[in-house]
Amino acid sequence: MEYTYKNLEYNESIPNRDWDFERAKYEELRTIFVEGFIRKIHKLAGEKSFVLDNSFNGVKAGHHIMYKCKVDDAGGTMLITSDGHIGYEFLVEFDLEDPEYGIYYGCRGHVKKGNQGEGIQRIQEYWEEVRNEVCVVLNNTFEDKDFTNRFQVTDNANNKTFWPFWIALGADEDIVEVAARATKLIRNVYKKFIKGGRPRTTLKKKTLEVRTKYTQKAYQIVLDTIEVKYGQEVKEKFEKFIKKMEEHGIVVRDDRYERCYIFKDFNNTMVFCLIKEFCCDAKISPEKSSKIPWIYFTPLFLSKRDESFDSIKKMKPNTDTEKEVKEKYKKLDV
Repeated sequence: MEYTYKNLEYNESIPNRDWDFERAKYEELRTIFVEGFIRKIHKLAGEKSFVLDNSFNGVKAGHHIMYKCKVDDAGGTMLITSDGHIGYEFLVEFDLEDPEYGIYYGCRGHVKKGNQGEGIQRIQEYWEEVRNEVCVVLNNTFEDKDFTNRFQVTDNANNKTFWPFWIALGADEDIVEVAARATKLIRNVYKKFIKGGRPRTTLKKKTLEVRTKYTQKAYQIVLDTIEVKYGQEVKEKFEKFIKKMEEHGIVVRDDRYERCYIFKDFNNTMVFCLIKEFCCDAKISPEKSSKIPWIYFTPLFLSKRDESFDSIKKMKPNTDTEKEVKEKYKKLDV
């Protein structure tokens, strides 16, 4: 497949520019980029609930790949309102001409009868009615995702069609498990309400919290949490523990991050024992217990292999290692 070479900013050009190289590289990279999306969207060819139909209102699309979700047992893909004025398609789509959008999915409305402007307004108003319900159903289904702020608006109001919203498929998301499943759920909500049901869900507005690790903010949250739960003295002991480990060369600051400490020479088993010694000494975990409150350490520390503490949590140290680390901890004089 060939892709059209586009503007490389002729009007904003430096002298001695290698136009031939830039054109060739543009086409090479674009081809790789586009063909990756093409392979991905065609994975839907094996989905029984979807059909490949690159058309809208009977007109063949020039540069779109569309997989439409079936809305009835006969295999139809257009859900029509009772008065016949508006039709809805639920689809996964890729635009060959604007591949920067990636693969996206959602709902496309069609004005089947009446005034085009009034029809599009009706499509928009209906989306506002069902939006909360769609969001709740998606959030309840995908327990590790939040769709609250993933609905994108569009200015596409041509050929008597209109997308009231669209959702971009994430680079790490499977097209079948996420895009296809979500599109079917969106269809189900629309289908219910077009048949006469009314929205019953009120969505609480969310302000998404940015949770971070290895930042100054994460460090301060750990300190504040320790102080609230165990008191000022334990918080200061925690800070001293980190300072002493730095002084003895056990950990070093990693300047790639805002606030991150990496264990320089200790292996994972030794790290486990050292953290355990501190927790018992500070009385934030029971004596001789492996129940370490890792929430105070995972946001700040990495192993010497640049790994998180997930693997360290599972360590089962032997007696010799515990004795060795106990002596090292005493020398820290925390």
